[in-house]
Amino acid sequence: MLKRLVRADLLHAGTGPRGGFRLARDPAEVTVLEIVEAVEGGTPLFRCTEIRQRGPVPASKSACQRENRQLADARDQPIPPPAARERPR
Repeated sequence: MLKRLVRADLLHAGTGPRGGFRLARDPAEVTVLEIVEAVEGGTPLFRCTEIRQRGPVPASKSACQRENRQLADARDQPIPPPAARERPR
């Protein structure tokens, strides 16, 4: 999994006694969708099928396709820093 994150330019890998992995850029610039796509690949998160047709649903008729587009649009939204997230009570 770490290799995939390196290939996606989300992590840098170092070698030697002081080697290891570190973030490639500021955490505020990284989105959850970028991480998911790096780990899972470029496949859509939702697979849209119609049981009666036993195949993909045309994009114009599919709420699933709309969800995939909305998730792709979420790429521009960075992960909020821990202090900005609501804490459960």
